[in-house]
Amino acid sequence: MVKYKAIIIDDEYSGRAVLSRLLQLYAPELDVVAVASTIAAAKEIISAEQPDIVFLDIRMHNESGFDLLENNVPHDFAVVFVTGHDEYAIPAIRADAVDYLLKPVDVDELKQAIERAKEKIRKSGRVKDESPAVSGVLTIHQHSKVIVIQPEEVIYAEAERRYCQLHLAGGSHYTVPKTLSDLQQLWPARLKFCRISRGILLNTKYIQSYSKTWPCLIHIIGGKTFEVSRRKKTEVLAILESIPLKQR
Repeated sequence: MVKYKAIIIDDEYSGRAVLSRLLQLYAPELDVVAVASTIAAAKEIISAEQPDIVFLDIRMHNESGFDLLENNVPHDFAVVFVTGHDEYAIPAIRADAVDYLLKPVDVDELKQAIERAKEKIRKSGRVKDESPAVSGVLTIHQHSKVIVIQPEEVIYAEAERRYCQLHLAGGSHYTVPKTLSDLQQLWPARLKFCRISRGILLNTKYIQSYSKTWPCLIHIIGGKTFEVSRRKKTEVLAILESIPLKQR
């Protein structure tokens, strides 16, 4: 297993402790080499440790986590913002963060953020990939027939307990023995999939329009409409606004 060096920057002890514990339990491939409570301390740690992933709070007493990225600190690591405030999602996207997590941290969202960070690190060449590139192709066995599903064919995936139902362009649908979290790992951010609620993973390629007000509704090609969960609204809108229409 490839190990990734991580640091946690948060001015609150509870924030550092809780996140450290979550990483210990759910991300054994991450080695938390240090924690910091101020931007000054974080700069020294980054210089000394050269981390791969930085988990960064935003509001820190009289400081901002954005200060770390703006004050000439080499930014060759993956940044995951972890904050109790939802109004900074768009600035976080502009700061090239791989994800933006709200406290209390959801474990599935944390796992997804880590996968995005690892993907960015592998592409940068900092850490050698531990496995061949994953195309995201799924195969489904039905009696003597094998059905091959390309990720770009999937309009959306819908959670059904420990399974997911995949709805494909053309109207067909299949049930697979995977959770939405499994699919998020199989289909990384570059494939334009977006988790809009606990039960729906949506391919942004098929979005026809969406609203920014509440309720936040997404209309997809074919006439179906989805409602974005309150918890996910800020993150989803930030992701959608960062994707040029021609890339959807």
